[in-house]
Amino acid sequence: HHLHAFCNVKPSYHVVYITNRLDDSLATKIKAITSAVMSTMCLPSEESCNVCGAEFYPLPFLHFTGNMFSASCGYVNKLMSPSTFENAMTDVAGAALVAEMKETYTTKLFPLGTRILGSYQHSIDHWIGAHPDLKPCDIAPTSTDKLDETILDQMKLYSRAPAPRRGSASPGYLVSNSEWRERESKSRLKRTISLREYYYLAGNIFRWKRLYDKLPNANSWVWEWFPDGQLWELAARTSGENAVNVLANQLSEQLALEEKLAQQLAIKDT
Repeated sequence: HHLHAFCNVKPSYHVVYITNRLDDSLATKIKAITSAVMSTMCLPSEESCNVCGAEFYPLPFLHFTGNMFSASCGYVNKLMSPSTFENAMTDVAGAALVAEMKETYTTKLFPLGTRILGSYQHSIDHWIGAHPDLKPCDIAPTSTDKLDETILDQMKLYSRAPAPRRGSASPGYLVSNSEWRERESKSRLKRTISLREYYYLAGNIFRWKRLYDKLPNANSWVWEWFPDGQLWELAARTSGENAVNVLANQLSEQLALEEKLAQQLAIKDT
């Protein structure tokens, strides 16, 4: 609340958010995450990176490890206040559950829950990454081979770059890395799954439209990173939230045509 209020008064400044509200799995990383967001290398800019953190992940929602970050006030001022956002996200979470029951969306990658949906007190973990104008970058090493390195050793390896550039989901949300890689690989390759997957563009577009009634710019990283991004961009700009149904219908027609052609070829071969 104070961070948002400060940016309203000082729009040309940047702010750093640090918290000790971490999962047990992140307790040993608190120094590394804190040093990352406090470093000069993590200073944000409106042009290329308006929010910086130690590690950025797009799944299961757009977030930084430990929910600690350095952000430009220009970006923060586009966000709802945290209290308003909590109410809005709780409403969106309820709508998402209803949509899943109606099979508008699938949830093959992660089970739905209050934390992942961002309802109630969990909304704070979603707040900084929820706006479609997000331009993330991170600075932590992408290699995790040397887990016994001291904080000073890790700091020497800091390198700022546009994100995402590491695994798609943070380890804290994964049961098994190998099981996860296989599950996501199948989801990305099978378009009948990826198109309706809530954790891909289907759910993100749903939230962007419900929360801010806005979509990312044409040059946003999201259209490149998520499956079928270019198709989604066109459909979302013309059909909004209903883009998921429009694309699903197009895919069904395409698959039906391909099946018909395959049958015709099989008949000719015989």
